[in-house]
Amino acid sequence: MQFDSLANYKNSASYLHLDQGDIAYWQSKKSDLDAPYVCFVHGFPSASWDWQHQWQALEGNYNLIACDLLGFGVSSKPHPHKYSVVEQADIVLAVLAHCNIQECHIVAHDYGVSVAQEILSQLDQKAQVTEMSKVTSPATALRRILSICFLNGGLFAESHRPIITQKLLKSSIGPVFAKLMSKSTMRKGFNKVFSKHHPPSDREIDMLWELLHFNSGTHVLPSILTYIDERAVHRDKWVNSMGDASFPIGFINGVHDPVSGQHMLEQFMSLFPNYPSRGIDVGHYPQLEDPQLVTSLIEAFLETGKLS
Repeated sequence: MQFDSLANYKNSASYLHLDQGDIAYWQSKKSDLDAPYVCFVHGFPSASWDWQHQWQALEGNYNLIACDLLGFGVSSKPHPHKYSVVEQADIVLAVLAHCNIQECHIVAHDYGVSVAQEILSQLDQKAQVTEMSKVTSPATALRRILSICFLNGGLFAESHRPIITQKLLKSSIGPVFAKLMSKSTMRKGFNKVFSKHHPPSDREIDMLWELLHFNSGTHVLPSILTYIDERAVHRDKWVNSMGDASFPIGFINGVHDPVSGQHMLEQFMSLFPNYPSRGIDVGHYPQLEDPQLVTSLIEAFLETGKLS
């Protein structure tokens, strides 16, 4: 994956052609590297570019896979389209199947947290059906999650606190607001969710805006934001699947995040006191705000299942 410009990022992608459109994905696999896969799932409204620091640090020791979800980054952005977290989970699973990845770690942020929860729920349901029917899963389907490491995101619908920009985009005036959205608007939104001590750089804002604006991406934002309602609908199913998991689940949380910060961490610790968690001195984008610390925590979690 190349990170220095939109053109290089786009041109370094492979594309999976699905009914919904073309899904950009990146795979780092070394033939002499006998290591598990790590699947990165990005958040709203950005792209897999968010994982640039972690990708560069981990590709020497792990096989890596990431995709731009439908409506994001350099993937297709159909409009009108009824976007769904369930559909996005199916897309990630389709990319994994296309690459014949049967087991992997998952590292997910923001919107990607819900996608990862849905993947976990689907595999949990598949395992139950398989056990009942004694039918073996197809060789090309994901059979096993090795671990899930969540970063800031709406793990629990009742604790998610969307910012005003998200509320406006989701409202009846969302389509009009989306048309008027500018780089300056986006910068203000990101400044609110990054911590004051780790604001987004000009380079990050420029690249995130290019990724968002690519192929008229601002037009699809109101449709994608229905995920806020989906979180409420699927809340119990997703949380129950987390509780039933037989592998490590951890939570790295930027505590200064107004959307899913300290309050989300506290609920995670209350519901899952035996699961590893770590609060750090950043905001909503830990992987960009303090990449060195976050990468070291992810590495530790992948190796030991712990965050301490």
